[in-house]
Amino acid sequence: MRNIKTTKAGAKDLFLHFKLPTMLTLLLALSLKGILSFFSSSSDAPLVQATEINNLYQPTYRTSYYDQEIAFWSTKLEDSPEQLTFVLQLASAYEARFSAFAAINDLKEAEDLLTNGLAAATLQRTTFLRALARNYISQHRFQEALILAEEAMSRSDNQLASTYLLFDVMMELGQYENAERLLQKMYTKGGFAYLIRKAKWEDYKGNLAFAIARLEEAKDALDPLNDKTQAIWLYSNLADFYGHQGAVEKAYEHYRMTLALDPGNWYAYKGLAWMAYAHDNNPSMAREMIHQIMRHNDSPDLHLLLAEVFIHEGNKACAADEKETFRLTTATPSYGHMYRISICEMELEKSRKQNALALALAEVRERPTPETYDLLAYAYFHNGSVTAAQEVAMQHVWQKTFEPVAMMHLREIFPYNEEIQTFTKKELAGAAFEIGPVAFADIKF
Repeated sequence: MRNIKTTKAGAKDLFLHFKLPTMLTLLLALSLKGILSFFSSSSDAPLVQATEINNLYQPTYRTSYYDQEIAFWSTKLEDSPEQLTFVLQLASAYEARFSAFAAINDLKEAEDLLTNGLAAATLQRTTFLRALARNYISQHRFQEALILAEEAMSRSDNQLASTYLLFDVMMELGQYENAERLLQKMYTKGGFAYLIRKAKWEDYKGNLAFAIARLEEAKDALDPLNDKTQAIWLYSNLADFYGHQGAVEKAYEHYRMTLALDPGNWYAYKGLAWMAYAHDNNPSMAREMIHQIMRHNDSPDLHLLLAEVFIHEGNKACAADEKETFRLTTATPSYGHMYRISICEMELEKSRKQNALALALAEVRERPTPETYDLLAYAYFHNGSVTAAQEVAMQHVWQKTFEPVAMMHLREIFPYNEEIQTFTKKELAGAAFEIGPVAFADIKF
């Protein structure tokens, strides 16, 4: 489902700190084997069982915890405003609540705290640089994040943490050669942080099987009881990767493993909603699951997911309403350019071609990756600039990304190129689950 992915940093922050009660954690771990025993052995059989899944998903189970953390650290900071450690703790608490409920104001509150803290920091400056850079990544402010990450890297304290951060930023910006050099520097340290970044690198190279192998290697080294934060992040990412591979049952298993450890994990529950829609052909269940998330979560991309389900059902009016809600929501200044790609795609749908081209050009300036160049090539194509579209696509997209959406666009931009048509046909043949029935039906094989 890569065509609907948005700000994953907000949804699945690797650096959040979860504190489940010890007994509950033990019970969840012990019951995991029993939970997984319900899985179907047939990839054609429906996987998502509403009762079981809804029993696992408890969207508000940590609401009071987040509120208490924010209240606690706010009081501490009010009593001792010079204590920068309290600033970091309060910012972290706001970001944790943002990850749980996607309220953009929480992310912006954290940004304000970290910005002010950075201005006052001396001994803790590097810590603030890294924290604010990750906040900017969540907001898709990658160029600003790069400046902070490079400064953090130039300082002597905790070089390894700064290396991880700089790698993450460079991958977001398409600076793959620089990122590879940093990856080589991490190799001698190994461990979880290296393996998950090695997996990201392999995925970028199109080596999905190798990427999954690296994540499985990381999983084998984890103890879900003692490494719960990492396990939650890893399980949900493995679910995504298995979904991209078309291994739907394994994706289902790992989303459920995520919910077993973190019942409030809306990202995993959304993945299961996609599964009900794209694998089980049960759009009514998918709609109900999406609405269940929406009751407690403000993530704008949920409206796009719901719109797609409505389109599949032939309900164009409701789909249009959801897209308009998305447009109005993301127009709020707090969102900045977090959803510029989705807005550009909507402008193309509505034949506002010049607006779409302007947005695509701006996105490439901010984040010059094969995926954003693909968007630019497609915008040129829809503006009638076929030569420009083909030049951009051949230089920056072809053989540089293997994302299904890019493959679909290449088929349109190069209708008479036999090599591209053959390659993209092969790549897309097994992408029905990943891109969903609406997009898959539009592919002309």
